[in-house]
Amino acid sequence: MDKHWDKSALLKRVMGKEKLLRVLVESFNEEMPSRVVELRDEVLLCDAMTDNRESEHHQNIQLLAHTIKGVAGNLSGVLLQENANQLEQAAKQKTGNYQPLMENIESSYYILKGLFDEFLNLDNSNDNDDV
Repeated sequence: MDKHWDKSALLKRVMGKEKLLRVLVESFNEEMPSRVVELRDEVLLCDAMTDNRESEHHQNIQLLAHTIKGVAGNLSGVLLQENANQLEQAAKQKTGNYQPLMENIESSYYILKGLFDEFLNLDNSNDNDDV
């Protein structure tokens, strides 16, 4: 199992249906970039505040991290799921200083996205072989 993507677990979850897997991965690639940017913006705003204990940014960070965690979990994006969970828990406790956790999310997101892009490109080249 790759620490970023457990493709075999996901294939099991979709009962071996490669086309469904492709649709899910494409959906991730379309929707997740804006979620990551939105989360990064919330983290920057919250961390820039001198007294952020009562800020609504903590809740926004928690909700966005929870969403990313859920999507990553559904697609067996193991490390992204773990990193999003860490940020979600930190925001729940209103610890602040979220930037290092956000960097972990972004790093694992870009690696997972690269793996997904590679999967989609390989899948496209296999489709062309059938023509």
